[in-house]
Amino acid sequence: GLLARGLVPIRLSPGLKKPPGKFEDNTVTADNADRLLCAVNFNLGLRLVDGLVDYDLDWPSARRLGGLFLGRFPRIGRAGAPGSHYFVRCSTPIKSRKYDIPELKGVAGLPGEHAVCVLEVRAGDNAQTMVPPSVHPNGEAVVWENDPGLVEDNAEGIYQKAGFLAFLSVVAHFYPGQGSRDDFCMALSGALLSAGLTEEQANRCVVRVAEVAGDEEAGKRGKAGQTAAKIAEGEPVTGIPRVVEMLGLPPEVAKRFRKWLGVSEAARR
Repeated sequence: GLLARGLVPIRLSPGLKKPPGKFEDNTVTADNADRLLCAVNFNLGLRLVDGLVDYDLDWPSARRLGGLFLGRFPRIGRAGAPGSHYFVRCSTPIKSRKYDIPELKGVAGLPGEHAVCVLEVRAGDNAQTMVPPSVHPNGEAVVWENDPGLVEDNAEGIYQKAGFLAFLSVVAHFYPGQGSRDDFCMALSGALLSAGLTEEQANRCVVRVAEVAGDEEAGKRGKAGQTAAKIAEGEPVTGIPRVVEMLGLPPEVAKRFRKWLGVSEAARR
């Protein structure tokens, strides 16, 4: 069970995402488990303590791309939101962090419920995440989709993965139409290379983004080798600014993308 794995379960109200009272009164231990969990139809959560971190993926594109960076981690979801939460154990202090993009407020085509919040890294004494065998408030069963056991990472690595995933999720959501996709994927390759990915990693990301966006020629979109060759020859290449332009997003989004990718403002590519 969860207790045997060193996790801290918490009883939640039936059909809800929150406990029926204070966290302390509903935290499940070996001593009180029989008493707390005797009620019928209770929901169950995991407290995000002792280094447990939840990647909460809000945008549909983030959930579809999650496996790129989080595939080794335990994953839960439900019928209407598969792959919505991944768990990892953090070996260093970490705080919750939202990857939102307020520059897109008012932009047409945003996902409805969460709008500008693409995903969130969640952790801390006052945080918990609903897990199986719970029932979501909309009536869908929450299930373990993959449970290979907890993997350990540090805060820097956790934030870095979240930043790349948030960036690519926005890219996939606003992916350009036919006629400009080859040039766009060259720019996307430039952005990813400038953020420190290898050619192989960049190509994998670009192809997967194209697949998620419904690009029928996704397999041909890996352009990182061409871009890297130009960089090596000192030739100009496109990157984040061109990505933003071709996505049709406000220019100030480039600053947000650089922050997520860990690219300095001085690197204009």
